[in-house]
Amino acid sequence: MTSSVPKFTVWEQRVALTDLADQRSEFLATAAGAAFLEQLDLHIAPKLVGIARDPGGEWGYHLERDDVVHMIIVHLLTSLEENPDKAPVRYAAEAEDPWGYLWTCGRRWILAERGVRGRSLEFAELLPAPDVDDADHGLTPLDEVVRLTYEQLVPRIPKQYQAEVLSLLGWIAANPPQRLSYEGAEQADAHRYCPGLTLGQVVAVFNIARGGRPRNAETSLMGQYLLDAGFQPSSSPSHMRALIFFKNAFRAAEKGSRMLTDWN
Repeated sequence: MTSSVPKFTVWEQRVALTDLADQRSEFLATAAGAAFLEQLDLHIAPKLVGIARDPGGEWGYHLERDDVVHMIIVHLLTSLEENPDKAPVRYAAEAEDPWGYLWTCGRRWILAERGVRGRSLEFAELLPAPDVDDADHGLTPLDEVVRLTYEQLVPRIPKQYQAEVLSLLGWIAANPPQRLSYEGAEQADAHRYCPGLTLGQVVAVFNIARGGRPRNAETSLMGQYLLDAGFQPSSSPSHMRALIFFKNAFRAAEKGSRMLTDWN
């Protein structure tokens, strides 16, 4: 049912966003702030709730409209603390379609949240055993690195490949990279543990797990999670681009060869 509360005009949207940027939480306590929150609840949150829940219902998590509004406000205020001049609320206030810009930001935040919430590991037995020495050197345990990486990949791959991808991630975590010249041989060895994937899909998983050349460090999910278990790919443009590339490459390789002899 369509809301009876009129959508702010573009000018009203810009005024509200500018006031939020300038006054921050104090603005939210005013009548204008209450009207702004109502706009978020009625005209932005409903579609974001749908994205969070996922129409397929398999990998989403439950959110209500007020949860979404709260998430948006937290992100807007937090970014203002981190970078007052280049925060999303500043850009939204200057955008041609402020509400559209804000919706796009909200969608990105929702998808980032969906990547780390509500994931039941259906194939948990495929995770590598925890490394008891990890605590000594301050790195994230390998089983946790695999779990975190898998959580980012699983919504981007068809269900029939999920067990194979998790198995492959476990192999990659348990086998540190050798010289670059050995990479093809390593991928062929790894493929023996997940023969249900094509050669191109194996390469796609390797590239997102270890990073793609020449920017391995800037695109490796496993490398980043090894250093920081709390890492959010949404905070890194290079990792987000790598995830988009992974999704496209993995699906494009679906019809490729699964023959181990084709690695030669």
